[in-house]
This record gives sequence, C-alpha cells and structure tokens, in this order.
Amino acid sequence: MGGAFLAAGSARSPIIDFPHVEASASHDHRSAADSLRPSRAMASAMSGEGLGPAVFELALNSTAWHDLELASFLSAGALFWWPVMAADRSFIPLYLFAATFPCDALSAFLAFCDRIVYPHYLTAAPLFHLSPMEDQQLAGALMWVVVTIAYLIPAVVITVQMLGPRITEEAKA
Repeated sequence: MGGAFLAAGSARSPIIDFPHVEASASHDHRSAADSLRPSRAMASAMSGEGLGPAVFELALNSTAWHDLELASFLSAGALFWWPVMAADRSFIPLYLFAATFPCDALSAFLAFCDRIVYPHYLTAAPLFHLSPMEDQQLAGALMWVVVTIAYLIPAVVITVQMLGPRITEEAKA
C-alpha cells in the first residue's frame, strides 16, 4: 500500500501550476502512445509488488530487496508524473483517467478477495484491532479512494486550465 502513496507523489505537485502559456516553436510533438509509456512503467512496478506476494515477502526479509522495491516505486512515480509536467497537456486528463485502472484492479482485488493475499499478515501483530481480512479489505478500499483522488485532482485542474483563457507570451509582456 505504501507503494501507491509513493508512486502517487511527486517532487513538484501537478496541482499547483502557473497559468497555461501558449507553447512556442519548441512544442512537444510526442504521440499519445509515447506518452503512455510512463503509465505502463508505473503499472508494472505496482503490479509486481501488488500481485506478487512472494516479492513482498522477499522485500520484508531482505533490506536490499526492500530498497530495490522502494527505488522501483520512486522511479515509476517520477516517470509517471513526467508527462503531466510537459508543455503539451492536451492528453493528460485521459492519461490520468486511464492510469487509475491498474490501481483500481489491484485495489478491488484486495478489497473483495475472499482470502488473505499476503501471508505475512496472518502472523503480524494486528493494527487497530482489525483481523487480517478486515485490514486487507480496508487497505484495498483506502488505496482505491486515495489513488483515484490523487489522479482526479490534477486531471480536473488541468482540464479547467485547458478550458480557460490562454495566456500568450505577447499578452504577458
């Protein structure tokens, strides 16, 4: 679950931004397919930990694997948010919407699964007096809501900026 929060983070928040400035001759001409690569990297990092309880157990027992796991989340998070900071933001609301699907699938799986996915939690000390199943279901539901909000807020802000008046370099002078 910590991976979802880390992957949703960014050194520069996509929520706080300056007014849209019309792109100049150095306009970014990446295709939508090129722009989806970071989303696939993040989905791979999250699903590698989320759908691989053996990898999770290994990370719990090995400092080196745990550090590698955290580095993969941080790298995937940075790659994921990179296009959001790009000059051409026309595809970003759709990009953020599509990016919720891998996390939604993992969250739903954790929330509605009829068995404990991570055996470690069967023997771990309970937090907040929750059973391991209740803890897993709560974690899945919390991850579902928090990640969806983390993607929805910048998507709404960018959509509002796109629909608002554009400020050109000449108008700023």
